[in-house]
Amino acid sequence: MSDKGFYIGLVDEDGVDGPNRGWLVGSFIENATRQSDDVEIKYWKFPIGETTHDTKASSVIEVTFILSGMVRGEINGRSVKLTAGEYMVIPAGVKNNVPMMIHEAASGITIKAPSDNSQKTVIAERK
Repeated sequence: MSDKGFYIGLVDEDGVDGPNRGWLVGSFIENATRQSDDVEIKYWKFPIGETTHDTKASSVIEVTFILSGMVRGEINGRSVKLTAGEYMVIPAGVKNNVPMMIHEAASGITIKAPSDNSQKTVIAERK
């Protein structure tokens, strides 16, 4: 539901199953209330198994909260496992690929600031 000054939506409909690969807020969102140059917010879900998530480095800070499940990835070449209740902070310029593998069906929220659709540099693609 959209009204002047606020928006109420469904994370699955607007995010996971929406046109922006899970992103709910950001400079690239067409809905005026959800559009922001200051921050990007994504809600995501993954089933068990490998992902197609690319290794990247961003020019913005990234914070990811693990809401459920267990994921594995790499940050600056170091393997990390994160479980429900944990979070990670990745400063600008740090090479990372989280999540690469989902050990338990997982969901989470990722926040990036500021919002810059061109901020990500893919270092290694996964297929």
